[in-house]
Amino acid sequence: MQWQENIDDLGDPDLAISGLRIWVFGFAYPTATSRIDAGILRAALHCATSASEIWMLPYLERPCLARWKKELLQAHSTLRGRATLVAVDHDMALSVEVKGGGHIEMKVDVDLVDAREKHELVLELDQTYLSPLINSLDRVLRRYEERSQ
Repeated sequence: MQWQENIDDLGDPDLAISGLRIWVFGFAYPTATSRIDAGILRAALHCATSASEIWMLPYLERPCLARWKKELLQAHSTLRGRATLVAVDHDMALSVEVKGGGHIEMKVDVDLVDAREKHELVLELDQTYLSPLINSLDRVLRRYEERSQ
């Protein structure tokens, strides 16, 4: 049985917004002290729409999560703008664009098999999803404090 076959074993996701769920498992290199390696987190991502779904195991950088939270806060306060999170290997990009009028477009772009296979899932949301996402990001950032020297 593959890891994604039994989603219940993963527990509650750390980040969830509509059809997107992300679980953060911990630091990829628990004993690393270099600024680059010490901030890399192992994660699982599941994104589903009515027509398709994506599972992947991205590596996420803690500083990129912090920047994404800052961009989300700005977009939330102005109800305009875009916030983008890119995985370490650039095989996944997650963008949340606030388009005004309370409308949000979330895109999950995934490149698989050495960028020869591309997938894009688009979710249409409203602004009420932003606050819970920002709060969840804050909890993840507090749980995985910066630890580089």
